[in-house]
Amino acid sequence: MAAPHEQMSLNDTTTTKPAAFLPMTMQQEDSIIHTRITNDEKALRRVTKKFHSYASVAYDVVVPPAPAASSSVDDARDAFLVELASFHLSLKKSLMVCEAEARQVEEYQREKERVENECTQLREQIEGLRLSLEQAQLERRRKMEYDACAEKVNALPPRGVLEGYVRPAPSFTLRSAGAHLYADK
Repeated sequence: MAAPHEQMSLNDTTTTKPAAFLPMTMQQEDSIIHTRITNDEKALRRVTKKFHSYASVAYDVVVPPAPAASSSVDDARDAFLVELASFHLSLKKSLMVCEAEARQVEEYQREKERVENECTQLREQIEGLRLSLEQAQLERRRKMEYDACAEKVNALPPRGVLEGYVRPAPSFTLRSAGAHLYADK
């Protein structure tokens, strides 16, 4: 007789294409890896194996058990309970690890938020300092322009001397200037 994987049904006489598996997304792969890390499959297999051995010894008896057989049932039950307690302990350990990771994620989020707030404050402070610098540069440029104008003004002769240059001579008036013009004709 053929092995179970070699048996063909009547419907399998035609060639069938193997099932095409779609590639997993990164999130699906991460989920599978996380599940395998957090669930120790070996411990679960040991628990189920002990349970099956206990169940087969305890409930598969058609003939009344002999006194020696009852001790093997007790031994199987004790082995199952020990394995179950061990599995329970590993689940508690996994739970503690998950809770610690959750606390670390929360702490990371708080730290990230604090850093982002600090960055925002520093950006605002930098912007304020930039505006102050621009204002100070503008004031300095104006002061330098004022100083340059003041130097030019100070280089000029005193006001009294300049007024002397601007005032006409007492003998020179517009009428006398007009009279000189008519006289030349």
